[in-house]
Amino acid sequence: AVVSTQSVLYQMGCYGIGVSRVMAASVEVLSSKTELRWPQVIAPFTVAILVPKGGSKEASATNLIEQITSQVENVFKDDVIVDDREKLTVGRKLREASKTGYPYIILLERNVWIQIQNWNFTCLILKQCLN
Repeated sequence: AVVSTQSVLYQMGCYGIGVSRVMAASVEVLSSKTELRWPQVIAPFTVAILVPKGGSKEASATNLIEQITSQVENVFKDDVIVDDREKLTVGRKLREASKTGYPYIILLERNVWIQIQNWNFTCLILKQCLN
């Protein structure tokens, strides 16, 4: 091998781990082909509340939205989004919420008042609500 005695400038690259890499890596690991899945700590909102379409059979649950939202806000302060678009069906809202990747989705249905009359929203576990 030939050894050169001339000075050579080297370029150094930085391959640190930045915020965008952390977000991209966590979404890539947790998501499916059709839905985003954000870790709760970096999700845009932790809870999405879906209101029924205006004029539908389930629309009677709409008058409870403020009560439910305030109870959820007690647990997740400033981390709740309410999808109250009246022209979209509940199915479409649910698909969009799933694609967006909210960790928790609350769907208001027609008989929701019967289910939550004595409901204290104190703990939320994925797919399970504790009284």
